[in-house]
Amino acid sequence: MTTRQDSSSLNKDQSEAKKQILLKAIRLKPEMASAHANLGRLYAQQGEFKQAIECYQEAVNLEPEKLKFYWPLIELLQNQQEWHQLETVCRQGINYHPQVAQFHHLLGNSLLNTERWEEAVEAYQSAIALNGKSAVIHKELGIALENQQQFTEAIASYRQAITLNPKDLSVYERLLNRVQKSAFTIVSKNYISLARVLAESFLKFHPDAVFFLVLVDRIDGYFNPEQENFEVIQLEEIPLPNRTSFPYWYTILELNTAVKPFAFEYIFNKYESIQHLLYIDPDIQVFSELEKIWQELKYNSVVLTPHMRKPFNDDLHPTELNILQSGSYNLGFIGLTRSKQSLQLLRWWQERLYLDCVVDIPRGLFTDQKWIDLVPSYFSETAIIREPSYNVAYWNIHEREIEKNAEGEYVIEGDVLRFFHFSGYSPKRRNQLSKHQNRHNIRHLPIIKELCDQYGDRLLKHGYMEASQWPYAFGIFGNNIKIAGCIIWVVRECVEKNISFPDLNQYPEDFCQFLFTPNPYFTGFEVPPIYVAIFTKRPDVKNAFPNASYNPCDEGFLSWLTGNGKKELDLEYLVDNYIDYVKKENPIRKILNIYEKRLDLQSAFPLFWRTLKQRHRFQKWLTNSGIKEHNLSAQEIDLFYNSYCFHKVLLFYYQRPDLQKAFCRLHEPSVLDDFTDWLIQNIRTLPNISYENVIWFNFISKKESELTLKINVIYNNYLRSICGDFSLFSIDSRSKFLNIDDQSILSDLCLLSVDETMYPLHDHIKLVFKENQINQNSLLNSKEEAKIENNIENILESLTFYSDISQQIQQAIISYQSDLKEIIHSSLDQDKEKIDDLVISLAGNMSAITGMGQSARSMVKTVESANLQYKCFDIPNTFIEENGIEDFDDPWLMGWYYPKADLTISVINADSFSFFQKVIPSSYWTAKKNIGYWIWETDKLPLQWESSAIAFDEIWTASQYSASAISKTINKPVRVIPHIIDFEKIDHILSNAPEQKVLRRKFGLPEDGFLFGFFFDPKSYMERKNPAAVIQSFRTAFLGQDNAYLILKVNGSFSSYEYDFLKSSVTDSRIIFLEESLYYDDVIKLMNCLDCYVSLHRGEGFGLTLAEAMAVGKPTIATAYSGNMEFMNSDNSLLVDYQLIKTERPYGPYPKGTVWADPNVEQASKLMLELYNNHDLYETISAQARRSIQEQLAPEKVSLILKDYLKDLLF
Repeated sequence: MTTRQDSSSLNKDQSEAKKQILLKAIRLKPEMASAHANLGRLYAQQGEFKQAIECYQEAVNLEPEKLKFYWPLIELLQNQQEWHQLETVCRQGINYHPQVAQFHHLLGNSLLNTERWEEAVEAYQSAIALNGKSAVIHKELGIALENQQQFTEAIASYRQAITLNPKDLSVYERLLNRVQKSAFTIVSKNYISLARVLAESFLKFHPDAVFFLVLVDRIDGYFNPEQENFEVIQLEEIPLPNRTSFPYWYTILELNTAVKPFAFEYIFNKYESIQHLLYIDPDIQVFSELEKIWQELKYNSVVLTPHMRKPFNDDLHPTELNILQSGSYNLGFIGLTRSKQSLQLLRWWQERLYLDCVVDIPRGLFTDQKWIDLVPSYFSETAIIREPSYNVAYWNIHEREIEKNAEGEYVIEGDVLRFFHFSGYSPKRRNQLSKHQNRHNIRHLPIIKELCDQYGDRLLKHGYMEASQWPYAFGIFGNNIKIAGCIIWVVRECVEKNISFPDLNQYPEDFCQFLFTPNPYFTGFEVPPIYVAIFTKRPDVKNAFPNASYNPCDEGFLSWLTGNGKKELDLEYLVDNYIDYVKKENPIRKILNIYEKRLDLQSAFPLFWRTLKQRHRFQKWLTNSGIKEHNLSAQEIDLFYNSYCFHKVLLFYYQRPDLQKAFCRLHEPSVLDDFTDWLIQNIRTLPNISYENVIWFNFISKKESELTLKINVIYNNYLRSICGDFSLFSIDSRSKFLNIDDQSILSDLCLLSVDETMYPLHDHIKLVFKENQINQNSLLNSKEEAKIENNIENILESLTFYSDISQQIQQAIISYQSDLKEIIHSSLDQDKEKIDDLVISLAGNMSAITGMGQSARSMVKTVESANLQYKCFDIPNTFIEENGIEDFDDPWLMGWYYPKADLTISVINADSFSFFQKVIPSSYWTAKKNIGYWIWETDKLPLQWESSAIAFDEIWTASQYSASAISKTINKPVRVIPHIIDFEKIDHILSNAPEQKVLRRKFGLPEDGFLFGFFFDPKSYMERKNPAAVIQSFRTAFLGQDNAYLILKVNGSFSSYEYDFLKSSVTDSRIIFLEESLYYDDVIKLMNCLDCYVSLHRGEGFGLTLAEAMAVGKPTIATAYSGNMEFMNSDNSLLVDYQLIKTERPYGPYPKGTVWADPNVEQASKLMLELYNNHDLYETISAQARRSIQEQLAPEKVSLILKDYLKDLLF
């Protein structure tokens, strides 16, 4: 058997033998060219290229007239990049074979590679003269011309190359990277013939430009983009906000105009060479170069054309009022220059067109056009072209006379016609100038008739009749159901009012059901969305069937809708197939009604709503039996279980003094039902409260009416305004006002009022001193026992007289009489010598899963760690962990406080103080010292919040940065007590959590890979949080297929223009949005899934998530600015440089002129990449991060700061 090694040796021996034979032949006959060529081939096969070139060259020299000897030599010279020798060979070939184009072509290549541009151009031009069909030669000529700065000629060459070979993408790239002037239009595919005529006419006079077509549609095989003379940009390429729904909340006309500013920015971003970009309506034809436009764009950012320059002076259509209503400037044309101001215009325009690109004349809106009336005022770099030869159309030909000159050109006032706008013209109606006017009879305007006829002919030539019948992709659902006007209205109403709805493409069946299912989020009445749309678009129908506005089963309306109505509204298929959903009962109400009707369920699951365990048992029955017995779905059961709510709605009630007054007797079923109706009617505006939550609340409130009553007696703001703060001495008046005559409840309220855990009798006595004007000082100065006892009797007597209290209350006081003497004695010593004896009242969003909620809980933990006595008043907030509240026996829903405490600490921000004042009882402020704990994120607290400090003796805050910002505005002492990190809790969470891969799977994250992360709340103003910078840094760092991901955890499902626009800009599947409100345990678990936490914020008051990430042991990358620099440094973090900038507009509470950081995105991307690649750096930063945070922010460390402040403040 012959081995591979044997075979190789044999081949080598054979080659050597051949070489020797050829060398011998050459010695015998040196003029034999073929021998030299064969020897050259042998050398080349053996990799001896220098010798091979010498042999091939000798063959060419011996017989230069034979072409076959040139090509192997030329190929070898190209491969070895021997450009000078290649030039010599090509010139030799041209000398003998001047008609062979390839020699000229290859000569051009040699000259191109030696940067002799002018000679290369000549060579390529000679090659093209001999062979004009080679796309490669045209491309390479373009490169040579480009290097000679002959851009117009280079573009022409690139165009020719594309024509000859449209599949060579590299030519497109070169062309688009060189073009400085371009134009685009926007069409759906039924207008493709108009776009073809426009592109053809534009490119005829602008050969150095590129024309784009933005297709607001899908191609679906109806035309071949490669065969068109424009570059097609499909809608899905453009980063539209809320991109999956955006096409469905506009009509075809509105959508084609709404994408305009987004298309502008997309083209500018993708093609950096383009400096001047025009939008031109598809029904325009260009007749000569647009010189004035290009000239104006050299010096301005925006170019517009007005509809007209002179009034009509008649009563025909359109009138001046019509023009005024639709907009002064015709948006069939707008030109922009790449500039800071044009980008500002686009961002402003995009935001306006997000929802308001509609034809709604009564509201003063007409698509994208009406908004442009504001542009000359808003943007100083705006030029208005009034020359009559631009944008000629039916609305201005009354003041523009079109003529023909001797050359056959159309002219207006001495200037050639630049472009004509054939708005409303159709080649099928040749005798009508435009369907939008009745002023001009085209038969009396022969030149315009000639213009229109030639335009109509061009349209027909370019496929008008066929294309006009092509379907509109966004005019149907994913299940091929036609999208009528009413459906468009529903989609935009959902987006505008932030009402969730199923995706039309992904879940079309669910969306159809949604249309016909009663839903209170639109009007506050439980009627289907499609009803609301019909009544909005057809007031006559609403007037004919008024009851249907709140009764989805109104017989008259249903009869009309299932009869003539469905045809009139173009809803036949939908009505026929989904009308039964108007009778669908809400799943929560359905299941609760089942429970109410079945005594066996009430017996098996009594009080099932009281605890998580009991609710789980009932859910299990629903899953195992309810599905079969009552035709329930698993989805309905999940909704029932997950929408559980009681306390959250109550907390909303206690946020609103007006509601507490209007529905004061909330324990009464009729009042409760009225309040429930109010909630449903206002459901869309309720913070974090759903319709299902309200149904749950009504059910539980009726079951727990006694608890509801007790809570209301304690906390009702209106009762407080007429009866004083809740205390033993206000129960009588409160009970009378609420008509409470149940002795058991009255007794419980009395006991609650002297509950030592919430409101000790000692505090009542202090209040009595104040309310009855008893001379406390004389009492306390009395040292004689008899006098003290006598004063006790006087107190009891004055209480009875003052309060007119009932027998139950008197008995409650007497039962405590034995304690009064000790209380009075203990009150004699007013001075506390020890900090440990201090009592502190804390108020804040203790239960809220928000940043201020974390701040409040941080302060509680600090006070606990200092071993101080405290009570907490939980400021009502609806962003709470509902399942965390389980005690239905405790009416202290929001806790309480110490009246006349030594210190109050109110953890609320300055901008929430007015709300805080309305909620907190007045006796809260009777402490010796009142402290406000504020956080501010920018360099200065706005002056408008200065008055919020009036109630406080000092302001405390979490960082020196925040302290400096606050001190610039208020004239009060400001101290720093940082947030704590509860390491004990974090360690407990993580010790009981599964391993990282399992956790990642739970959150739907990649199990393998390097995960960067950033957590933010869109409601905290995204410009400050700056997630866009994190995204940009990640994209820059990881361009390839790196195993890196970016996790953006968003607090809740939230929709706004800014957030939707941010999401739309992300097309990279490695960037993952998690839109969910998580409880603290899950936040820490998610944090532990990450490998690195990144915050490129503009300003933070403290930066708690950064501190938590470090505590979990995650390396952090962050802006080296603001509150986070209290605990971050170059040893424990990777810090990003920044520049300070001033805002040019307000962002929420941050006014125009706010100073904040602009982080260096390029540096951040390098740090991300460095951490990804450097394991040692990762380990070092990770270890130091946790260690440093523990040393600085552990509760026991921060509590020492608190104690020092208390000594200074109170002793």
